[in-house]
Amino acid sequence: MPAHADSIPPAVTSLALFALGLWALRGAQGRRGLLLASALLLTVAADYRVYSSDRWFNAQPGNVDAQRDPEGMRGMNRIAYDALVANRNYRIVCDERASPYSTDLRFYNLASPQGFDPFLPAEYRRRIEQWVPFRTNRMFFVDVKNEQMLRRLGVRYVITHEGTSSQPFLAKSADFQRIGPNDSFYQVYEYLRAVPPYGWEDGRTGDVRVAAWKPERREFLVESEQPGRFTFVEQFYPGWRATVDGQPVAIERWDSTFQAIEVPAGAHRVRFLFRPTSVELGAAISLAALVGLAFVIAADFRARRSLRSGSGVPAAQLEFEAADDGAARHQHTLNFLVRGRGKV
Repeated sequence: MPAHADSIPPAVTSLALFALGLWALRGAQGRRGLLLASALLLTVAADYRVYSSDRWFNAQPGNVDAQRDPEGMRGMNRIAYDALVANRNYRIVCDERASPYSTDLRFYNLASPQGFDPFLPAEYRRRIEQWVPFRTNRMFFVDVKNEQMLRRLGVRYVITHEGTSSQPFLAKSADFQRIGPNDSFYQVYEYLRAVPPYGWEDGRTGDVRVAAWKPERREFLVESEQPGRFTFVEQFYPGWRATVDGQPVAIERWDSTFQAIEVPAGAHRVRFLFRPTSVELGAAISLAALVGLAFVIAADFRARRSLRSGSGVPAAQLEFEAADDGAARHQHTLNFLVRGRGKV
C-alpha cells in the first residue's frame, strides 16, 4: 500500500469514482438503478474489508508487500520458518540487533512479547520493567539470558544472526538449539525449556490442547480431575471475554497483568475472545446505516416508478411541475383550470 504523498492519488481516484457513481445513481431508473446501487454498496463493503483494521499497513515509502516472500521469510531457511509457523502459539524474540523487528512478525501471523497494540497497559509496562528497561515509549528487548522472563512470556524461539551480542551465548548454551542448517542469514534458536503461554496455574499434568489460535480468539480443550485456575499470558485488557463450554466466566487478573479463569473438574472447552463493546457498537451503527440506505433506495425507486406510471397524479399537474419558466407555468395553470372546471 503506498505511503506519504504516493497515497494521495489512489485515495482521490477512489473518492472521485464513488462520487461519480452517486451522481449517476440520481438519474438511474428501474433495474439499472438497482444494479448501480448494489454495485456502490459492494464497493463500500470491499473497501472496508481491504482497508479496514484487517489491512496490514506501514509508514514506509513503496510497496512493502512486494518485499515479502510468499513462501517463507527472506534470509531464513525453510526448516526454521516452518517450525515458527507450526508453533505459532509460542512467542518469538528478535535479537536486539537482528531484523526482522518484532512488529514485522505480524505479517506472518507470528507473535512476540512486544506485540503490536497501540495501547500499552501500565501494569504490563511495570511487569516488563522488573526484567528489562524500555528503550522507547513502548519498545523493549527481551533478555535471552533471563530464564524467568522467557518462561513467563511463553518464549520458545529467538531470531538472531552472526555478529550480534547474544548469538555466541545462544550457540554455546545447553538450553538453546539451532533449528536447521547454518546456511542462511537468520539463525533461529529454540529455547528447550519453553513453557506455553497458557495452562494450569499449579502446573498440574492435566491435558491442555489448542483448538484454535487466532489474534482475537484462542480456544483450548482442557481436562483435569480437579477444578483450578487456567492462566492465559495475554494482557489483562478491556474487551477480552472468556467462556467455559459456551458459558461466560469472569476473567481475573493474574501475575499483575495477565489473565486467569476458574475451570471446574472434567473435560471442557475454554475460549478467550477479544471483542470490545466499541466493535459491537460500530457494527450496529454500520448495519443501521446500510438498512437506512437500502430503505432510501427502495423508497426512491417506488417514487420514480409511481411518477412514470402517473398513478394518482393528473397529467396537467405533471406538465405544471415540468415547466421551466414563469410564462410556461402560467399557461399550464390556465390549462389546468380549463380542464378541471370547464372554465377559466
